[in-house]
Amino acid sequence: MPSSAGFAFSLPGAETLAGSSQSGRSSTGSKRPSRATMRLLPTAPLVGPKALEKAASSAAVRAAIDRPSLLLLEQALNSGNEKDRSMALSSLLPILISEDPHAVARFAELHTGAEREQLLRRTSQLWAARDPNAALEWAVTLSNADERDVSIADISAELANTDPARAVALRARYAPTVESDSALENFTQQWAAQDLSAALDWALARPAGRQRDLLLERIAFIRAQTAPSDAARLITDHMSPSSAQSDAVVTILHQWALRDYSAAQEWTTRFPEGPLRTRVTEDLATISRTLR
Repeated sequence: MPSSAGFAFSLPGAETLAGSSQSGRSSTGSKRPSRATMRLLPTAPLVGPKALEKAASSAAVRAAIDRPSLLLLEQALNSGNEKDRSMALSSLLPILISEDPHAVARFAELHTGAEREQLLRRTSQLWAARDPNAALEWAVTLSNADERDVSIADISAELANTDPARAVALRARYAPTVESDSALENFTQQWAAQDLSAALDWALARPAGRQRDLLLERIAFIRAQTAPSDAARLITDHMSPSSAQSDAVVTILHQWALRDYSAAQEWTTRFPEGPLRTRVTEDLATISRTLR
């Protein structure tokens, strides 16, 4: 019966994993787990040999887990204990990624259990944090189109934390739609916060349409934080009349009114009569009341 005690250093049969020559190999010739991995060994076998053999019935899977540490991961993921499965993804997987990300990625591809989606996503995220180039090289080879798109999106999101310009380029290349893409919009906003001029030049070079308008809306939001009048010109000069432009106008108006109410009010008088002018006039009146 699987132990509910979680992970610890010892388990019955651990001598099989730990008992090896000084060369660092086990008695079967596989590479020994690191000390960090050994600290996470389960207190008892989580899955019986027959169940594990069934989960690893193909020769490819057996080859992929021909390492004590990956065998341990397979056991934990196939455990009926939710705590063990959670620990495998949150604690064991990061250690294995640091030791051999290629082997873990191959294992994730071949895993067919209920945790497959989480395993693939966590592998993408953890590997991208260490080596986004290698992670991307692996992700683009995934045969399942949906899994490939999700993995690339996860890698892009991780990359955006340090290099949003590159994340934008990556997402733009693999984005599944040209209409709207929230990830691309988020990365563009992060890029604009870091280098507004470069982000704006890139967005303006995109084909006219809804996607470009949404990207410009995010850039205008960043611009309005320091130069609302420039942001106003951006959305009126470069965005097509649309719901995205209307939303951008309202956002800019709010930021501008808090900095310079008179200038924001003068801007609203330039709008032609219609629903948008009515909307911004009402919003401005609300802001006026809050400023009193």
